[in-house]
Amino acid sequence: MPPTFVQYDPSSIVPQDLWSLDRIRTDPLEVRVRHEERRRHPEGEFLLREFFFTSHEFRGEKQRICAHAVFPLGRGPLPAMVHGAGSLDSVEAFARAHNVATLAIDRVGTGDSNGPPDSYNLAWLDLGREMRDGWMVQYVTNTLRAITYLQLQPEVDPARIGVTGGSRGGTMTLIANGVDSRISLALPSATCGDILTAFEHGGWANYLYTREDGRPGIPPLFRIFSVHGDPLNYARTQHGQVVLILGAQDEYFPIYTVKTFCQAVTGDLRLCLVPDWDHGIFSALRPEIGTYDNRVEAGLRTDAAVRWAIQCILHRQRPLPHTPLLSWLHRDGKLNFTCTPDASWPLEGVDLLYSADGAYFFQRLPLEKIYETFRERYVGDLPVTTEDASKLCFYVEARYKDGPFLTSFPELGLAFQQRMRVLPPGQPGPQPDWAFLEEKFLTSRGSAPALLAFDRTRKNAPAVILLAPPESDRFEVTGAQIRAEIERFARRGLFAAGLRAADCSEVEAILELLRSRFGGHVRPDAMSLVGYSLGAALALECAIRLSGRIRAAVAFAPACDAARAQALAADAGNLDSTRVFIFSDLEDPAFDVGQGFAHAAAAKGRANVRLFASHPTDGLRWRPGWPEAVPGLRRAEEKFFGVLTAS
Repeated sequence: MPPTFVQYDPSSIVPQDLWSLDRIRTDPLEVRVRHEERRRHPEGEFLLREFFFTSHEFRGEKQRICAHAVFPLGRGPLPAMVHGAGSLDSVEAFARAHNVATLAIDRVGTGDSNGPPDSYNLAWLDLGREMRDGWMVQYVTNTLRAITYLQLQPEVDPARIGVTGGSRGGTMTLIANGVDSRISLALPSATCGDILTAFEHGGWANYLYTREDGRPGIPPLFRIFSVHGDPLNYARTQHGQVVLILGAQDEYFPIYTVKTFCQAVTGDLRLCLVPDWDHGIFSALRPEIGTYDNRVEAGLRTDAAVRWAIQCILHRQRPLPHTPLLSWLHRDGKLNFTCTPDASWPLEGVDLLYSADGAYFFQRLPLEKIYETFRERYVGDLPVTTEDASKLCFYVEARYKDGPFLTSFPELGLAFQQRMRVLPPGQPGPQPDWAFLEEKFLTSRGSAPALLAFDRTRKNAPAVILLAPPESDRFEVTGAQIRAEIERFARRGLFAAGLRAADCSEVEAILELLRSRFGGHVRPDAMSLVGYSLGAALALECAIRLSGRIRAAVAFAPACDAARAQALAADAGNLDSTRVFIFSDLEDPAFDVGQGFAHAAAAKGRANVRLFASHPTDGLRWRPGWPEAVPGLRRAEEKFFGVLTAS
């Protein structure tokens, strides 16, 4: 745990002074490119690049950040967007959709980036010695250094750079925009400011932290964190235009905080407050907590906000409409509403969104269009007593034709009390019924054991087969470690099997066992391999010999003798549809095994092989041991796990 004794006076700190902008903009980035290629799409040609850069030093160690960037070619210089998290695939899709250079980082301590972990009770509150030690300060620094990188690229217009992120990434976006004048657009989602008020009104952030007695609640250091970690403290210094996307029932940022933050912002702010949307649970029908699947309507609003923010602010096609103005008056038992929207864009309509149950659900009242003093206005009334009117929460939503959905700031009655949803105990559906079995399967050498882990209640799950190395291997993997690893895979939604296979015929035998004996639980077209060391070399061999029957093969630190390595490289051109991910370290004596396979496959035009090489300067020192001893292995799962679990 971080120290609870604070060795400085937090009240003397100006949050914006925590970042040395001169160094952020001028210190060497020490870029090392890990992977680069060009791809052609209907929109044109794109340059894809994965690389590491130096963000800053933390307690004497360089923070090396892994970044994924895509640049549209032949159309620049273009605007650029920095994402607080993402992958090469996600930034490629974004760059194609919005015609912008796009860069996503593995935030500090996650993915392939080194540094303190993204832990609420640890790194977030590691503030006893120095406020700059806090995780959020470092995350913001990572992003600002990514902007420095983009400004040096010939494909990028350095005066048109935006930042986006969701949840903690949204918090980072607002803080970065409050610090750095180089940002033209801040596009945060699922976040807001006034975080102490969020705690006081029962926000779910109460469950993220534990006090010294082990119960949920605000630890003392959180109030220190709020000095620099609350976007409210940057509301008056927002540099770029802000387009804030937020669910009206976000459990982490109650609607009180939305009003407080929006009113505090002195810069250019647009709000897209989505009714019956929150931090993620309005994606399924869950009567026990009062939610339904509202993803379609929420998606229309969020997608439109992103698209038009980029078109209007970064591409400078036209100004965004202004925030709609709302006035109201209670008279003769009715609450009369008048909305004056920005009519410079054609409008589809204006609706009043109101809640009489503490913002638990919102109802929609279409307003009538009238012309008054040569202006387009929208009016309506709501029959309600004075007492009930004081308990209401309401705002208006202006719907523009083929344009954004923009909302007024929320208004709260004097007696309004938000009704918070109960934190759900788990995900929708039946509780898992875990099975941990040892099965025998027939091989050319007789019968061999395999460990299985799966959820009996789940049907047609993607499967992963863990190819553990022999006991004599340098990784020295024990049976208990194999069991723990497949249990971990199973709890992430996979049907998992683990074994020490000697050759491809044994892997083929376990594939047949899963299909024949567990066919109801396993999707036969979604089986993948994950191997370590000698098991990783076997995974590469199976990717060739069993291609078409295996969705993906993941090889961690593949190792084998020189003759077998040459044979693997010679056969790499026979690889068919199986996707191959190779993870190794430049200090690993067996690095050439994976590199040789990847280069041979590329020479034969196979685009489905990816090599990820960590480097000593990236803060991941090579240590031959099980994944707990090799930090890069755990973080690398973000690179391939979506392929294993895709339906």
